[in-house]
Amino acid sequence: MTHFSFIIDCPLKEKLIETLHYVEFLLSIEKSHLTSEIHLLLNRDIIIHIVSILEWLLLYLLIEIEKHWDETEKKIIKNFTIKKEYTPIKLPKDLAITLWEESIFLCKKKEIKGKINGKWNLGNIVWLLKKLSIFSEAIEKWIENISHIRNDIHL
Repeated sequence: MTHFSFIIDCPLKEKLIETLHYVEFLLSIEKSHLTSEIHLLLNRDIIIHIVSILEWLLLYLLIEIEKHWDETEKKIIKNFTIKKEYTPIKLPKDLAITLWEESIFLCKKKEIKGKINGKWNLGNIVWLLKKLSIFSEAIEKWIENISHIRNDIHL
């Protein structure tokens, strides 16, 4: 199997291959000639890029689930991606409602259908994977831990 041959999205596949080659390059650098600070920076960069590959692979998995899996999984994703917005309804001042010195606002509820895309972060991805119960609890915890490690070293 060639690198990421299962991915149909060509631009994503190219970015993943490019990132993998960069990680391979970083791993190939002779570390005995580096200061400990530079060695630490290289390790940080390796972790950040490997987790980015994992993040995009999981995101791709969710996109494929949304397209092709059972209605149960599709419904879980749909419910997760719907954003609820509440817009206050303007009332004339003489109709203002107060309760215990607090104002009460009447609102319209609007549901906006979102979609899984590259703007998602690993935290959202992990949360949805847990809802879908695709992986064992141990793997979910492992992915969560990796997410925390990356977040600790990446701004």
